[in-house]
Amino acid sequence: MAFGLKKYKVVAKGRSGLLYKEGKKTITVDSEQLSESLGIAIFTNSIKSWEAPFNDEALSSEDRTRIIKNIKKDLEKQKHKVVLVGDGIVNNEIAPASAKNSGKTDTRPEIESY
Repeated sequence: MAFGLKKYKVVAKGRSGLLYKEGKKTITVDSEQLSESLGIAIFTNSIKSWEAPFNDEALSSEDRTRIIKNIKKDLEKQKHKVVLVGDGIVNNEIAPASAKNSGKTDTRPEIESY
């Protein structure tokens, strides 16, 4: 039995766009390479459905959360700073259900000034 093997793969599609693969399923995620010091913006609202032939399979909120976390973890391992942009993102993390339901989400990325 193999331990610690990833069950997903994140592939950059140039300066914009990522391909996320999980088994035989793939999804294209909108992203943008920011200046070197700012990293990569991941537009989480683009994570809507698997690509064909799995596009009829519903993507649950748990699936979406797992995909976002996996992408973030993979890119941070490669020493990229990741900026999550989209609904349900608070302080560059996925907001807990209580914050989502209370309308306290803030989708603006926090940019450090120097």
